[in-house]
Amino acid sequence: MAEKLSSILLIEDKLQEAAVVAEVDLGLAQRGRGQRPLSATAP
Repeated sequence: MAEKLSSILLIEDKLQEAAVVAEVDLGLAQRGRGQRPLSATAP
């Protein structure tokens, strides 16, 4: 049971890491192409 739980936590950690990387990539891509930068929507 503990082994299964640790593998789930490891997968969750990898997913979170991938999500952060994807978010950064998306931000850089948007800034690079100049398509609707997030700063433009901010007041």
